[in-house]
Amino acid sequence: MKKYALFLFLNLFLTHGYSQQTADTLKAVILESERLERPRQLIPESEVTPATLKRYNPADLISPLNETPGLYIFSGSLNTNRLTIRGVGSRTPFGTNKVKAYINQIPVTNGVGETSFGIFDPEALGSIQVVKGPKATVYGANLGGTLLLNPLLPSQGQGYISTSQTLGSYNQYKQSTQVGIHENDLSVFLGYDHLQQDGYRENNAYNRNGYLLNMKKSFGNDFNLKFLFNHINYSAQIPSSLNRSDYLNNPEKAADNWAAAQGYEDDNATLAGITAETRISGKLLNTTSIFTTYNDHYEPRPFNILDENTFGAGFRSLLQYAINEHILVNSGLEHLRDRYSWRTYENLYEENNGMGSLQGILLTDNREKRSFTNVFTEIKVEYGDLRVQAGINYNNTRFRFTNLPGSMEEIEIERDFNPVWSPNITLTYQAAPQLNIFLNTAHGYAYPSLEETLNPEGLLNPEIAPEKGWNYETGILYDKSGFRVQTSVYFMRIRNLLVAERTAEDQLIGRNAGVTHHFGLEYSIEKQLPDLAGIRLNLTLNGTHNWHRFETFADDGNDFAGNKLTGVPEYILVPGIQAQWSSKFYTNLTGQFIGSIPVTDANTLYSDPYGIFNLRAGYTQPLIEDLVLELNGGINNVLNKKYASSILINASGFSGAAPRYYYPGLPVNFYLNVHLRMTL
Repeated sequence: MKKYALFLFLNLFLTHGYSQQTADTLKAVILESERLERPRQLIPESEVTPATLKRYNPADLISPLNETPGLYIFSGSLNTNRLTIRGVGSRTPFGTNKVKAYINQIPVTNGVGETSFGIFDPEALGSIQVVKGPKATVYGANLGGTLLLNPLLPSQGQGYISTSQTLGSYNQYKQSTQVGIHENDLSVFLGYDHLQQDGYRENNAYNRNGYLLNMKKSFGNDFNLKFLFNHINYSAQIPSSLNRSDYLNNPEKAADNWAAAQGYEDDNATLAGITAETRISGKLLNTTSIFTTYNDHYEPRPFNILDENTFGAGFRSLLQYAINEHILVNSGLEHLRDRYSWRTYENLYEENNGMGSLQGILLTDNREKRSFTNVFTEIKVEYGDLRVQAGINYNNTRFRFTNLPGSMEEIEIERDFNPVWSPNITLTYQAAPQLNIFLNTAHGYAYPSLEETLNPEGLLNPEIAPEKGWNYETGILYDKSGFRVQTSVYFMRIRNLLVAERTAEDQLIGRNAGVTHHFGLEYSIEKQLPDLAGIRLNLTLNGTHNWHRFETFADDGNDFAGNKLTGVPEYILVPGIQAQWSSKFYTNLTGQFIGSIPVTDANTLYSDPYGIFNLRAGYTQPLIEDLVLELNGGINNVLNKKYASSILINASGFSGAAPRYYYPGLPVNFYLNVHLRMTL
């Protein structure tokens, strides 16, 4: 006799899954015990589906994510990306923070709050869920939101070997090999990928190797054991940003100082974790993970050489208790300890006879230990057509900073941030079989990044406080007869705005200043047209409109209250058309239209709006029994538009040089992919 799972609403209202459910299945469901799944939001999550990933170059994870309403990634190159959600993170100079990511319930975000989502091979991911704003109580009330990455894992009875080879512009070559096996109670996915390219610009070469092992072993219906291992090593040259003249007239060049230093980064990152899913009783399920991360990073820059390493370890435990078929309680704990060490050295590239960077004497030697604790609980209740999800998240963050002898006078600072309590409540009402209305109010926070905690002397600023804010959101989800619309209107007010100020070419400091208003409209529209002459057409439109402003913000004697928030596009539109005929041919055309972006807090400079189109087509053909060949290729930026794919806000010029605001986007470029898959 089958036992039943503990939680009731896990598959309700998901962006992907909702469109395939009937009105009856929108009622509370009880999942079989074999299907132990993660908690999900009542409000629809946005999902990067396999179909979305397949619309782009197999080496490209940025473009599929950029289809998500409310999300935008500034991409300077493969190793220089900054992800923002609803304007949160737009002021971070480099990298991604204020957004947390998980893979198989294991945190990807490190102890200094940075998320490197680009370390994963797009061909090894099944999907990515995006929770926008601080609604994901059980994953931490992150102001920006949460990414949930789902790696491939073979389903029951599935087995295969596949290889994918991609050639592209700028001597791009990507090779991916995957093995998937599911036999009896064991499921294994093993993937390897290699990516290299010379790059569009000078000093822009990239070389990466990645390894991913994802395993699941079932011991009866009441216990699953999972293991995840991911390792990546890459070397990437850094061309950096350009001033406006170079961006317009010579976008292929690297910044002069980075070219002279032949700046680059060399990175080795490992993540490993074990997850146990245990049915304790017919109403109680526990999911517990233990994990560890390690990162070794070496980066010669024109102003110094950075040598850093990070080691983290932690655990996460979630209890799910079904009081009855209408009430479900999730409660748990997540704890992470992180040790970050970094040294800087002189870079003697100017004395190295044009050979690039040369390590000199030690300048600074620092250690930082950080501890994060999240405790959370939420309850989901169904009453007729009304569903309520209410929860609260408690966060306590502590760190200890040590400046070691030999760099400056020894300094040690301990900081225990005040605990943050973040409530969250969501209501959804099924007004009709095809129509759901939702409301949400949630509190969130974002801790400062390492650079934002430093004062002008390069030491820890104990006065820095986390950003905090409330998100208010309402929207609808309508799905009927191949026509699907999801819309959201939100307002978020953030105080203790963290401002990064560049005091020197090699130094950024942070401080709390001002309040921002984030008001926006997001929508996702999909229409499947009737088949025409055997051709199936699907039309999509994802849109984001931002009205984000400073409520209060004064800097260096200037009052910027009322100005548009720096680094946020006015709008983002992603239209698309997908066509498939027979079971062999497919093609898709996808656009991306980005509005102007305020580049300075004074709003005296804006980036130019732009629109580009990407085209892809493919053909699938069985060769022999159990062996399938797929040929596909694409053209990106079909019309060869000039545009800036990333903006460095509030850039300053030093030694008389013009400010470098721009990272040029790629001109028209091509790729061709050959994919072979053999069923075992």
